[in-house]
Amino acid sequence: MAVVNIFSDSLASVMATHSQRVDSHHLIKDIRQTVSNLLSSGTRTNFIWIPSHVTIPGNERADELATQCLSDPVSPVLSITPSTSEFLNVIHSVRISNLSRSLRLACPTLLPSSRWRMGLKPWQVHKSRVISRILLGSGAVEIA
Repeated sequence: MAVVNIFSDSLASVMATHSQRVDSHHLIKDIRQTVSNLLSSGTRTNFIWIPSHVTIPGNERADELATQCLSDPVSPVLSITPSTSEFLNVIHSVRISNLSRSLRLACPTLLPSSRWRMGLKPWQVHKSRVISRILLGSGAVEIA
């Protein structure tokens, strides 16, 4: 599993990403969704707090970006290139969806559709089993 480490000098931000509060800021919700998407594609994300004003490369730039996000109502959009596996997964999903849609239009009775009633379909009920359950007084009789 791939690992992404995100370092921040904002302890409040790191704690907010780990919080379970539902009424969080929209950016925190976006971060959580992105972390969830990354995890489902095989990438674990760690948020690590680092003390501010310590000579850590990139810390000053992180401070500038954080200040810009606070002062600008529209946060800058970062373009993140998806990994090869993420890209192939999207292509596969789209192809399966398109194929399924085409088959449903061409042969509506070919593919199974949603079922409102759970349990066995009429052709899956064994008549001998139903008769045996009736004779034995079993309450688990399903007649389609």
